[in-house]
Amino acid sequence: MRAPAAWRERAPPPGHTIGQRPVFACCTEAWAAVRESALAARRCGACGGLAALRATDAALATLLAHCRAAHARLAPAPPARAARWLADDDIARFLQTLPNYRAAVDRTDYTAQELKQAYEREAEILGTSLGDGEVSSREIVADINTLVDLALFCESMDWLSTNIKTIPSLVGAPTAGGLKLTEKFLNDLAATAAVFDEIAQKCLIFLHLEVSFSDIDRRFYYDISLNCQYFITPK
Repeated sequence: MRAPAAWRERAPPPGHTIGQRPVFACCTEAWAAVRESALAARRCGACGGLAALRATDAALATLLAHCRAAHARLAPAPPARAARWLADDDIARFLQTLPNYRAAVDRTDYTAQELKQAYEREAEILGTSLGDGEVSSREIVADINTLVDLALFCESMDWLSTNIKTIPSLVGAPTAGGLKLTEKFLNDLAATAAVFDEIAQKCLIFLHLEVSFSDIDRRFYYDISLNCQYFITPK
């Protein structure tokens, strides 16, 4: 995952995982290693299975470190207005409360006219609350390939989080000879998945803001809301 080209190749997720949309191939390979370490711990059973899960913890920590580093490389930097806003945690939390963004997350049904009005209201809220003035062309990401990479990264982080949450059922089903997982392991696992969710949300907010700033087809973006396929699907 350190190779320059690692975050370029896309692939469909393996059939035994949750999710069908394309993700970065390096993420599917990394998840395969995490999953195999968890299954190996389960095979150990009472003979050191819980201790063997430390390898799964270590693999997840390494994966998260690489993903954080990749996010830092792939996410556009200032002067992009969205990047400047998202660099402030308070503003990032505020952006997640925007009515139009929440409507997309909750999949509220909008007509084309209602959607147009929603974006106009959002622009007013941003202008009033953040007071940064009109967004200039240099503050908008013009390179569609940059947005494609960020959208695919968003999908990949969401996919990893979803599959990480399956580890307890993968290794801890007592009726099928699984391990009795500790509360600490479950809490650590949930915390790790939450970080992947947070990274995905930051990517999605960035894309949402770019749609707000530019003339990208808002109706199509809203219809696909969370799956980022507008940017990923070749035009």
